Amino acid sequence: MYLNTTAAETTDGSVTLSGTTLSLIGGTIANGTYVVYAWAHDTSTNGMIQCGSYTGNGAQPGGPTITLGWEPQYLMVKRATTGTGDWFVNDNLREGLRSVDGVGSELSPDSTGAEGSVAGFGKGFTVKSTGFNVVHGAATINNNGDTYIYMAIRRPNKPPTSGTQVYNAIARTGTGSAGTVTGVGFALDLLITSDRSQSFFTCPEDRLRGAGNYLITGGTNSSGVEGTNAGISGFDTMDGFRVGVGNIGNASTYNFINWCFKRAPEVFDQICYTGTGGAHTETHNLGAAPEFWIVKIRTPYQQYWVVGSTQMANTDFILMDDFAKQYTDSSYWNSTYPTSSGITFGTNARVNYSGSSYVAYLFATKAGVSKVGSYTGDGTAGKIIDCGFSAGARFILIKRTDDAGHWYVFDSARGIVAANDPHLSINSTSAEVTDDDSVDPTASGFIVNQVAATNINVTNATYIFLAFA
Repeated sequence: MYLNTTAAETTDGSVTLSGTTLSLIGGTIANGTYVVYAWAHDTSTNGMIQCGSYTGNGAQPGGPTITLGWEPQYLMVKRATTGTGDWFVNDNLREGLRSVDGVGSELSPDSTGAEGSVAGFGKGFTVKSTGFNVVHGAATINNNGDTYIYMAIRRPNKPPTSGTQVYNAIARTGTGSAGTVTGVGFALDLLITSDRSQSFFTCPEDRLRGAGNYLITGGTNSSGVEGTNAGISGFDTMDGFRVGVGNIGNASTYNFINWCFKRAPEVFDQICYTGTGGAHTETHNLGAAPEFWIVKIRTPYQQYWVVGSTQMANTDFILMDDFAKQYTDSSYWNSTYPTSSGITFGTNARVNYSGSSYVAYLFATKAGVSKVGSYTGDGTAGKIIDCGFSAGARFILIKRTDDAGHWYVFDSARGIVAANDPHLSINSTSAEVTDDDSVDPTASGFIVNQVAATNINVTNATYIFLAFA
């Protein structure tokens, strides 16, 4: 085949491959100087690339599912037999590889055209934790009985060595106009935006679902389905995100805090899945057993945010959009803790209603980077929470589990200092509180003080937390 044409494959004997030797033996290959670009095919556990083929079935939806064993960040596909077809190139930086269909962003090496859709069908492919799906029946990617070749490159899978590689926070003022926010330090995968006055709620958005597709964590709207807004307009940058004219995330003159996270082995992963109604296990790529996980239904029904943790029993859960204590119900996690390869969902509709779409954020402890933990309060001003860090925590999420208590968030961008520390409650629409000293810094993690404003160190009370260095 020729990379600059749509023609189907042909045979002329110009090139042969034997082992590690590529031979040019005439045919259409003329005398001259050539450059060869070669890609591997590695199916090992740590393999980064696979080159293969699939057979189209013409179905839409219900096209072929290709199992790689991991989630790709780059995908090139070409129809090889029975007719012409463009080469299609997708990548996750341009948000061309999502878990959902949407506006197409394929590029074609055989065309001078701008990025667009597959034959007018929008996105041709969606990704999941174990490979990719062909989601449309266009002949160029899914004609019944035709063969298609692909090359897939894996998402980065090197564990981080510092918190700055996977987490940062940006405090900024909205502009109400299009622009780019920089200074994150990495290409982020999850952006949680909170208006510090809480006029526009706290809203997680992520690369896998696509920028502009938001969910709400607090207030009466928190149980709602996924919505769209142009406030956050793109993740196609290596050092931040793009903002647009929408209110959620960029309303003019409003003060926002942006908590930015990067998916990385042993620290943070995300999956999007479809409920089955029956207990089942979904594969993830965390590379460690999740210790803290957050699940939210996206569509079509309204349900609460649900949180599980290994710091609680495997029959327990907490609602992230509520301040109530933990509940016990084995139908959420099927009385099973997650493993290093999968997370199990029971029959409860909040996590596994048949045909509904869900998102799950998975966190684990990584030495010197992140910490999932728990503690028992002692009622003092000065209880040290040792996270194993060397320069203190820059992000702290705390929730009381044995009784009612808000989900409090502290971060170093707004101030974790030996004085008053601004904090937000992500389960609430209340504005940021700035006049109490609930936490203090310490090199190994953070310090909690018992003050009435937050009650995060009540004697004999139990708490869970998530922290990043």
